[in-house]
Amino acid sequence: MEDKAGKLVVLDKYNCLMDAEMDKNLLEANGIAAMVTEENNPFNTTFNPARLMVMDYDLELAKQIISEAAENTAEEENGAPE
Repeated sequence: MEDKAGKLVVLDKYNCLMDAEMDKNLLEANGIAAMVTEENNPFNTTFNPARLMVMDYDLELAKQIISEAAENTAEEENGAPE
């Protein structure tokens, strides 16, 4: 297996740690390594948000996965036909 060189970049910032962790789990389930900063900080706020980090070479795919999941959730909540 070939190692890819890259750097960590911020995919998104979250005031709610649980939301960050759910998106992290979604990415990892789709084969994208991810991490959440501020995991041990119970006081995530606008001024100190949790950050979901991915490698720069995974950024676009990670955005697509998160976006598609959000669209599917919105459709389910609105009762859109499948």
